[in-house]
Amino acid sequence: YELVTTLSATGPHALAQRIQQEVESENITAAQLALGAALPDTWLEDAVGTIRNGSVSVTDGVPASRTIAGYVSGNDGFHLHRWMPSAPRAFGHAGAGGQLCWVDPASGLSFAFLHDTLHQDPRVEFRRAADLNDLALALLQ
Repeated sequence: YELVTTLSATGPHALAQRIQQEVESENITAAQLALGAALPDTWLEDAVGTIRNGSVSVTDGVPASRTIAGYVSGNDGFHLHRWMPSAPRAFGHAGAGGQLCWVDPASGLSFAFLHDTLHQDPRVEFRRAADLNDLALALLQ
């Protein structure tokens, strides 16, 4: 997809213009987006299905599995290392202090965990993320 190329080649201003052109070509207004209008299916497919960074971490040997929408959980057994649920198509991102946000297009489930503390122990944050992700997925059963 050209958005990433545009960003690296000409900077964020050009990227914003490119996104505006794409939105206008799909006849989606900014007001519709603000009100939660659905983006075109091709955008979702690209955002969650095209891995743009699969670099392997030198510290833990885990492939990044990053798209323009954040991390994709994947089906390679490393979803916990990405702080993601065990739903292969889920995508999202973990934030500072153990905050979580992800969406699973296969089930339609979205999940966010926000809090007002900044816990600095990754062992606690990691375990909490795994437990919360499992609890959220258990809602589907």
